Amino acid sequence: TEGTVVSSHLFSNHKGGCGKTTLLFHTCAEYAMQHKDEKVMVIDTTLRGDLSELLLGGDKEAAGKNALRAVAHLRSTTKLLMQAAAVHAAEGVPADSSSSLRSIVGKLLLKDIRAQGGSLLDLDEHLVKVQEFNKAIPENVFLCPGGSGPQTSFPQQQQAAIVATIRKSLDQSPDKWKILCDTDGDQGFSDYTKIAHMLCDRCVIPLKTNVNDFSNRCIPMLEELYLLQQQGQARSQVQLIVWNEVDVYKNTASPVSG
Repeated sequence: TEGTVVSSHLFSNHKGGCGKTTLLFHTCAEYAMQHKDEKVMVIDTTLRGDLSELLLGGDKEAAGKNALRAVAHLRSTTKLLMQAAAVHAAEGVPADSSSSLRSIVGKLLLKDIRAQGGSLLDLDEHLVKVQEFNKAIPENVFLCPGGSGPQTSFPQQQQAAIVATIRKSLDQSPDKWKILCDTDGDQGFSDYTKIAHMLCDRCVIPLKTNVNDFSNRCIPMLEELYLLQQQGQARSQVQLIVWNEVDVYKNTASPVSG
């Protein structure tokens, strides 16, 4: 039987430090524990790779940072995944090409493109099984690490091709998949964030209870997302706005809590 993308969520906001990474970290671990029959694919599209460091070991003795550095040399990163998917989706790639992107694809695919004859991108080949580095994380969490330096710029057509390639590979996998994407908090969407909004069906917006953050960052983000949706460049729909770091004044239930 073919695989299925059960659901897909990205955590996004133009505001950094609002809790996207922390909430996604807890969400992916909890979801994986409750859905052991699914594979949870976590794509870290951020420049810093904070989510990758948390998953791979956290801050204690810089375990996560050291593991991320090691993984970047041995396995894929989100940067390489995007490049590989773009090349894999392109038509007419010469079989004897010796370009750097060709080398990247050769590393990421289970076999050479010439042998594969244009078959699916093998995502399992370069996703990191997080539990191999962090025993506290469920065994069904798989990470495409972030923090891989300057990001590649992709025109809109290539962004769509990258998404189609990843989706096709997941749909024809023998497994059921849950997708979770972490994104950067910029004043505008990066190309990687746009790809995440194209890849995922639902968007979660963590937000501090701060009027300035809401009016100067959250509202412009919603406006930009709406424009992308109108242009057919985003599939994500806002599912939740999560109020984060709410001050507690009385440690009692509210009148409407039941």
